[in-house]
Amino acid sequence: MWRWFKEVPEAITENPFDKIRPPRIASEKPVPVLDLAEIESLLRACSGKRFDDVRDAAIIRTLFATGIRLGELVGLTLDDLDLNTDEILVLGKGRKYRSLPLSPKTALAVSQYLRRRRTHTYRDTPNLWLGSRGPLKASGVHQLLRRRSRQAGIDPVHAHQFRHTFASLWLERDHQEGDLMNLAGWSSDQMIRRYGATQAQERAKNALRRDALGDLI
Repeated sequence: MWRWFKEVPEAITENPFDKIRPPRIASEKPVPVLDLAEIESLLRACSGKRFDDVRDAAIIRTLFATGIRLGELVGLTLDDLDLNTDEILVLGKGRKYRSLPLSPKTALAVSQYLRRRRTHTYRDTPNLWLGSRGPLKASGVHQLLRRRSRQAGIDPVHAHQFRHTFASLWLERDHQEGDLMNLAGWSSDQMIRRYGATQAQERAKNALRRDALGDLI
């Protein structure tokens, strides 16, 4: 384009793009991942026998064990749950379904919740997670996580931190990035770099400690 401008009579003689600075790309603030002690504290905070205790423990374990999005969590129905195979069917972005296995402890927590759910006022509702006024919504999950964080004596936890924690732990254990994309419901590997950035330095140092390259000679 600039070559064309110079060949046109009475055209501008300076490249107008020389004075244009490229836009700054703001670095995205890493989402803090949770350590296992914090998650254990949350679970201890809901270790009682009330309906809310059993439900909250099942929700926290599901978020931690699968790394699903908050919208995917509250969108789960009873039909999405298969306790014969200990799997949940998740409807993700782009209306794409994916099946995720539940860990044994998570499956047990969900089973215990389902038994309590049978006596709930809204038990005939298809939604999996129930609150005092019907199906539990995203705002309700936010509230219960804040309440459990306060009871656990830790900084307020939000649902998305479990997703980042899941991704970080997966990569830290040297699992396949392609498998993480499938489990998380991502269509681009850029998301792996974004979600893995929080603990990337720590993972690199741990890898170097394991390999001890300096001891090769």
